[in-house]
Amino acid sequence: MKQHLNITNSEMAVMRVIWSMGKANSADVEAQIAERQNWTVATIKTLLGRLVKKEMLAKVRGGRFYTYTANISEDEALKKMGEELLSETCKTRQPMILSNLIKSTSLTSEDVKQLKILLDQKETVTEVECTCIKDFGVCIHMGQYAM
Repeated sequence: MKQHLNITNSEMAVMRVIWSMGKANSADVEAQIAERQNWTVATIKTLLGRLVKKEMLAKVRGGRFYTYTANISEDEALKKMGEELLSETCKTRQPMILSNLIKSTSLTSEDVKQLKILLDQKETVTEVECTCIKDFGVCIHMGQYAM
């Protein structure tokens, strides 16, 4: 499996179908996606092919159709996507991303309880390191020179 997921929103929609079904053929994916998207069978097969090439899906011939299964769990993929987003962002901006995610997410009281526990256990730092692109010389977020 590659280090970066690097999948499009359309590919993610296909992955969500596979994750929810456990395994599926192109007709299964088409039936699920047809309710939400106006994609042709060719588009769905192209997306499935791309996901196989990216090693996100495995395919096995079974009768007239290939059956597709995920090579990565939904939880693993979401964790990787979050890590990739944060790794591509100046560390001084990461708390803002987390705050926005919390604000825009529906949470149960148990979810909030678990998040509070995580925050209570989180080790703090005195100062967050700027990770802006150094060629610019200035942290555009803090108005300080990048180190």
